[in-house]
Amino acid sequence: MQRSRLYVTTFVLAVLLNSTSLGFHAAARANEPKITISRNDSKFSERQILEALKIFREYCSPLGAEPLWSDLVGVDIRVGPEYAPHRLSRGWAANVHLALKVPEKPNRIPLVNDKVGVIAGHTLHFDLGGGKTPGFLASKRVSQYLCGMTIDESGADVFKAVPALKILN
Repeated sequence: MQRSRLYVTTFVLAVLLNSTSLGFHAAARANEPKITISRNDSKFSERQILEALKIFREYCSPLGAEPLWSDLVGVDIRVGPEYAPHRLSRGWAANVHLALKVPEKPNRIPLVNDKVGVIAGHTLHFDLGGGKTPGFLASKRVSQYLCGMTIDESGADVFKAVPALKILN
């Protein structure tokens, strides 16, 4: 009886906090990274932005899944008009930029990797979009590595097609 009451109370709190788009378990855990959203002239609602984050997490593996995701200390989402020619050519009218902060001493994310060097303390950068080619761009080798993408040794952005991100049209 006590346990089911706790689950119901936690679920109700998650609904009241409008966190269910991240999933019940994610909303109920205290060790989730702090998420901040800044919208500058954006047509997207907070719910749409959180849904895009949920989709990103599904396609950014291993980072998007537990236990690595809960190692992050912050998720900063900035949304505004798109200006970069390489993203405009993909048909992205809006820029949804994720900056994910890896702690200086992560518990589960590796401190260092032979392919990308030091990981601890980095801020990972990703740009999400819909348009003609829905998906996301990873702009750092560390970001590419933690999302299981091909690592561009020259430091160029790497694209991952994610059809579900068409919600960002």
